[in-house]
Amino acid sequence: MDLMKVKMMMNNQLLNLNKRYKQKQEIVMKIVMISQIIQLNKEINKNEHKISYSKIDNIINILLMQILHLFLIVAVLSCDIDEAAKAFKSKQIRDPIFPYTKNPYDIVDPNYLQKVSDNLQDTTSVCAIKYDDYEKQIYHLKHFNSKEEAEQNQFIVTHQGKCGACSTLQDLAVYLTNDLTRPVRKCGLMYGLSQHHLLKCIKGLGFTDTCAQVWLYNTLNTKKSCFWPCIVSFMTNEDFVKNGKLNKCLQCDEDISGPIFKYESGRTRRNSGIKSEIDRPDDQIYDITHCYY
Repeated sequence: MDLMKVKMMMNNQLLNLNKRYKQKQEIVMKIVMISQIIQLNKEINKNEHKISYSKIDNIINILLMQILHLFLIVAVLSCDIDEAAKAFKSKQIRDPIFPYTKNPYDIVDPNYLQKVSDNLQDTTSVCAIKYDDYEKQIYHLKHFNSKEEAEQNQFIVTHQGKCGACSTLQDLAVYLTNDLTRPVRKCGLMYGLSQHHLLKCIKGLGFTDTCAQVWLYNTLNTKKSCFWPCIVSFMTNEDFVKNGKLNKCLQCDEDISGPIFKYESGRTRRNSGIKSEIDRPDDQIYDITHCYY
């Protein structure tokens, strides 16, 4: 077997994996495969004049079998993101989440604000789903104190933290296929003077009605409290993160609007294991794979 053909085949496998898998297992697979190619090159270079073609062929076959084994493991642990999002979009929640009748940012009740604060400290509870039919088309949500408790009750964890307005699988589909920072900011800049058109713009991203409301209230509150730093950030095309720190606009949004948004939405990108344009430390991204469609 031609060594160059083997290298090309391995490189093609890497490219295919890059297209299909976007979870952490992809990185592991790439590292292992690259190390195997290096190992093969070293073996051949070391014994350039001594090694036989049958020996090379044997080494290649062993490496390919290892790659196939790893590929099967990754295939079980991972799934195609676009395929998952398409499937989630068609699911129906059994118990609809009712729309808001009041902007939660206007609530000044100390008990409510304490719940919001406590929610920020909660790192163990989860929101989980359970399908009600064999075809996996209808499901319901339930909050559990831990991942273990959810699994013991035969539920599937969909994100860390309490369930909320954006915990539906339809909203998960939006989170999986869109980086929302720029689109939502664009909606805010274009339609900030009209709540009706702003909500319509946010819903146009694919959110459910109630989740879109939460994003609307978050955007309005950030506009009210962080207007100038966000205008400067937009006009200067400022990086989201610089020297490991959020820019002033995003930090203001995080501090002023973030706590209530996290409490009301339930699902966020971080607690759903989804990375975004805003570079966050790995320990802030919940470890979860959405392959339960």
